[in-house]
Amino acid sequence: MSFDVEIYFKALPSEFAAKWQAALWELGLQKTVLVPADWETAGSWCLLEKPTDVPDDDDSFAIYVSRVDAVELADKDLAPDEVALISAAQYRADVSTRLSAGSFALMVAGSIAKLTDGVMWDPQRAAIEPLFASDVEPYLPPSSADEKSTLAERGFYDVRLAWAVAKAACAYEQRVAAQPTEAHAPSPQPVEAAPPTWAEQAKSPTTIVVGLLILCWVVYKLHKAGYF
Repeated sequence: MSFDVEIYFKALPSEFAAKWQAALWELGLQKTVLVPADWETAGSWCLLEKPTDVPDDDDSFAIYVSRVDAVELADKDLAPDEVALISAAQYRADVSTRLSAGSFALMVAGSIAKLTDGVMWDPQRAAIEPLFASDVEPYLPPSSADEKSTLAERGFYDVRLAWAVAKAACAYEQRVAAQPTEAHAPSPQPVEAAPPTWAEQAKSPTTIVVGLLILCWVVYKLHKAGYF
């Protein structure tokens, strides 16, 4: 399964690549940003593990960018307030990872939304996950009085909330990294030995010798009494 996020925006700010890389580094993602000059026709940006890496190899990650298509938006069957939120956008950036890398997708998407003043659409609705509650709650709008779900509850995040979700994902990853792994976990402390059971006592050499002596004494007494 995949974790998919979309970002809708009007245009890129000046020096977008450098600003985006700085935002990713702020989130702990040490990636090299590659935004081709012809990205509008090439259709993608790229994140590299190292500056010397080549796009489209195993150490690169692509973000696909396209023009917003009114027909495609209509096919998404969006609610009127959702359409109003993203209808002014000129471009859409798609971030897609495996489900287990959802934090990475949220950090990448949130950083793009921050720099482009865009709207982030997260079908997984991570902003209302209890895992992120303490980090994101100050940025969530109040629930609707008529019990209709808010845009945020449906996964549509404005720029402030998108960046808050990105930072919450970063904080989560830092908490996971701080947890001791099996290799570095503290060794278990010795516990006080439990007293031996009756069966264990019966098997000890001292118990066996004492038992034989008692048996011999009983046989001797029976013999003197004339029983055999």
